[in-house]
Amino acid sequence: MNRVALVLVIAVLLVVLIAVSSITSSAAQIAASKAAIEAARAAQVAAGGQAVSGVLLTLTLLAVVLTWLAALTIIAYSLYKRRWAPGPNAYWRRTETQRTAVPRPAVPQQPDPLQQLVQLEMLRYLRDGQKQPPVPQYLQQPTWPRLPVEQHDDHDGDDDEWGLG
Repeated sequence: MNRVALVLVIAVLLVVLIAVSSITSSAAQIAASKAAIEAARAAQVAAGGQAVSGVLLTLTLLAVVLTWLAALTIIAYSLYKRRWAPGPNAYWRRTETQRTAVPRPAVPQQPDPLQQLVQLEMLRYLRDGQKQPPVPQYLQQPTWPRLPVEQHDDHDGDDDEWGLG
């Protein structure tokens, strides 16, 4: 019976040892899964933080660009509406005659005489029944008077002047 009791004690010890190792293994797996869950939560918080910082950076950059554009617009508008007053006590002042400060070409009271002449000539041609206008003298072909051909004696007796025939 001693032997049977010893075998039983060894068998119980083996069962207890397997049960303890199984419980310890389960406890380690539970701890590892808890650590994985905490790591996933930390990663989720970090991703949210990165998204928030990206949005804040974009909004900050947008605010800086809009402020810069507003400043340039204000400066351009103030330069457009103000002029530097001449003189020894020069200062920036608003000028009421901003648009008239730039000299404009004088509008003639009467049309240009040359233009009037051209219009009169055009009206005359139209009145004459749309005839072709006469060609001015300087554009006509010159007619030169013909010079008389001199008769000369043929001293060598042949009719060829150049000696080719």
